[in-house]
Amino acid sequence: MSDNRLPLTILIVEDNPGDLFLLEELLRGSTLPIKQLIKVTSATEARKALQSIEINLVLLDLSLPDSNGLQSYEMVDEYARSLPIVVLTGLIDMEVALETMASGAQDYLIKGEFDEKLLEKSIQYSIERKKSQESLRESNDRYKFVTRVTNDVVWDMNLSTKRILWAEENMKRLFGYDIDNGETNFDFWAEKIHPEERDRVVKKLLSVCEDNNSDRWEDEYRFKRSNDTYAYVLDKGYLLYINGKAIRMIGSMQDITERKLAELKLLDSEKRFRSLVQNGSDMIKILDKDGTFIFSSPSVEKVLGYSQDSILGKSTFDFIHPEDLQDIAKHFEIIKNTDYHEIPYFRFKNIHGEWRWLETKLTNLLADPAVQGIVSNSRDVTEKKKAEEAILASEERYRNLFFNNPMSIYIWDIHTLEILEVNDTAQKEYEYSRDEFLSLNMKDLRRKENVEKYLLFVEDFKKAGPETIMQGVWKHQKKSGEEMTMEIYSQKISFKGKEAVLALANNIEEKIRLENKLAEEREAKQKEITEAVIRVQEKERYEISRELHDNVNQQLTVAMMYIATAEKGTGNAEALLRQSSSFIYNAIEEIRKLSKALVTPLIKDFGLCKAIDGLLEDIQLANNSIQFDFFHDNFYEEDINYEFKLSIYRIVQEQMNNILKHAKAKEVIIELYRDEVIKLSVNDDGVGFDTKKKRKGIGIHNIQTRVGLYSGTISIHSEPGQGCQLKIEFPITNDILIKQE
Repeated sequence: MSDNRLPLTILIVEDNPGDLFLLEELLRGSTLPIKQLIKVTSATEARKALQSIEINLVLLDLSLPDSNGLQSYEMVDEYARSLPIVVLTGLIDMEVALETMASGAQDYLIKGEFDEKLLEKSIQYSIERKKSQESLRESNDRYKFVTRVTNDVVWDMNLSTKRILWAEENMKRLFGYDIDNGETNFDFWAEKIHPEERDRVVKKLLSVCEDNNSDRWEDEYRFKRSNDTYAYVLDKGYLLYINGKAIRMIGSMQDITERKLAELKLLDSEKRFRSLVQNGSDMIKILDKDGTFIFSSPSVEKVLGYSQDSILGKSTFDFIHPEDLQDIAKHFEIIKNTDYHEIPYFRFKNIHGEWRWLETKLTNLLADPAVQGIVSNSRDVTEKKKAEEAILASEERYRNLFFNNPMSIYIWDIHTLEILEVNDTAQKEYEYSRDEFLSLNMKDLRRKENVEKYLLFVEDFKKAGPETIMQGVWKHQKKSGEEMTMEIYSQKISFKGKEAVLALANNIEEKIRLENKLAEEREAKQKEITEAVIRVQEKERYEISRELHDNVNQQLTVAMMYIATAEKGTGNAEALLRQSSSFIYNAIEEIRKLSKALVTPLIKDFGLCKAIDGLLEDIQLANNSIQFDFFHDNFYEEDINYEFKLSIYRIVQEQMNNILKHAKAKEVIIELYRDEVIKLSVNDDGVGFDTKKKRKGIGIHNIQTRVGLYSGTISIHSEPGQGCQLKIEFPITNDILIKQE
């Protein structure tokens, strides 16, 4: 957090005078730069204050005279969209507090369970979190606006990982692909390039990326849409360099199909005339009235493999698939009595014995003296036929995705609320058959007291755009009347000509139960930590009292007796005063040692490693019979927060006390280093102990508590006469690192 904090104007929405008084005292006891506290007792007053006063933060009680629970949050949040809101709640309102977090609240605090430090931390983090959310929202809005107005698919490729981030909306609109999280690997893009152009395009791109003198790439190629058709695209990318090395390429893919098709149409028009005369792209054949080939264009040989010499004089019916033969004979009889006729798909054998799908247009020129035959214009549509079959299979897969989805899915009419379709999972979840489901409307899935809120949701959803996805948590009931909590995602769709809503519902009863259990475990853990802190404090007080009584008081008492004797004028007064001075000096030294043991080490000024070095030097001065070795060359601590460093220091201090009191060690080796985790080890060559026997001291317990506070692991290995090895590992998490602004 930054120390340059601006004065805060805080709006407190609290109707309980006692809670308000405690909250004010905690705020004043914090180090927050508070400019003004605005206090109101209702949501209505809060809305007025938000309209007339510049507020920085809202502390909101959920139980108010004019609103309650989530309603209180929604009333205030409507006028505090860009402000952080910290919810104040009781233990019985935990579920509502979680709902407010899901709706956008920055944090919640349980009344009676926080002090000024936790309140201050929550407020600071809530302000920073809200700033980050607003900044991210504005950035996303700008990005979406740019991608929409350009009508291009913007992309960003990481050159080291070959991962590509796509503009999801335009990718879906232009090419039909739904991309999870907007990110794919390199192969996703490469595999969509037309096979005839793939090698050329990919090689050119990789060449530009590897050439440190290039700054851009551009190419035209065909890109496959989700429906297996190809779009012509113009793709441009620009390289970003760091330290002379290209690390990213950012670009945009533009659909130029219409322009390209227009160009190709012009070229095709020019080629068509030459093709008709020389080498037509379609297979042109002329048949006599019996179906015998009397002419074959060169394209027949290209497509089917038959030269003119090999096919002329043979009957077309000899090449038709047996299953299609009867149908083709009927079509041939029709063309004899009309000028023009089209034959849909049928199978024709090529020179290799393979069956190719053809579509054919017949023109009757039997009466034309120049032709005297039936002109057959055929096209090989085998790939098209396969594509259509693939599309049908894809549609079947989509149907399976709907009906066999593990989440409950149903479609309902946004105007009549009638349920139009439902999948198998929903039938099992709600205990209705499909016919029963389709006879219901969406109000039937709720208790009567929840219907009014649902109808308000429907009216709001009607006003939303077609791409809006609404998410919420609702109480639904099964056919048996049992109530369940469902997390539902809804989006408008068109279904059988009706304006409808596709809803995906997930039963989160188990999730809520686990979250409540986690909250209870956190509370228990916090209680355990508090008890440990109290035990440590009591131990320190006892030690201080004993040191003062046994050492300092006794030495000062003797000094006073010597001074009193010297004042009587005895012959050895000078010697008595020297003794008194010695006792007083010793008392001062004892007090200095006690003070140094209690004072927090100067970690902020000199760092953790220097603080531990200082601790070991002090112990060495008091007990030079022990040799200390401290290795910490590879320990980087600049990004580690003070609280964690202090915990490490206290762990080392606690273990040193254990060694001095119990181990009778001659050598102690301490290692502190960091790679993927932070590791601390303390090894001594003392008398050791049996780890299977329960020990009465709280030193090890205090160490374990500090380790558990940061999710660390601890292992102790010792045997009588074999010394002791203490090893601790901490994962490097956000709780350990300095918070970034």
